[in-house]
Amino acid sequence: MPNNPSGTGEEVVGDADFTPWLLAPAPSGPCFGGIPSTAGKVTGGGQIGSDPVFSPLGDLLSLPALIPSLAAPTSQATFGFVAKCCGPSGNLEYNDHEAEVRIKAQSVDGLFISSPGSSCPSTPGSKHATFTGIAAVIRPTVTTTERYTVDVDDCGEPGSADTFGITAGSYSNGPKTLIGGNIQIH
Repeated sequence: MPNNPSGTGEEVVGDADFTPWLLAPAPSGPCFGGIPSTAGKVTGGGQIGSDPVFSPLGDLLSLPALIPSLAAPTSQATFGFVAKCCGPSGNLEYNDHEAEVRIKAQSVDGLFISSPGSSCPSTPGSKHATFTGIAAVIRPTVTTTERYTVDVDDCGEPGSADTFGITAGSYSNGPKTLIGGNIQIH
């Protein structure tokens, strides 16, 4: 017979010792489920064979890669990025021109690489990468600071089957297959 007949769960009866829980050290490491970052490097942009180039202020200077815009599938969003580990570092610039949303990384704090690629699991050698951090999400009327996550798949060369997706607190697009450019996961 339950000790709590109202149906909200069992009542704790007797001496419950919460001391071990209260004295245990806080978890350490990255917040991505406590999973440590993966050693490696991930790049994406409009050129093949070299990393995207950024100005000292973090602006993308080289050709961007392209995916469909969130606002209009016939419009394009452009991006370029480099993410490395260990320790996590890198840069990201994303611009959904039609939606008037620009996402510019302020930090990269995690990089996680796995195989095979999520969108191309039957492609030999395909890989998936997720990188996370803090970004400025820039709109015509306001700029906010938000956590972001980028998910990419490297489905082989020349990049025509590669995918890119980005999620921030107030914006999400993809993952979508690239219209132009290349993702490389090393």
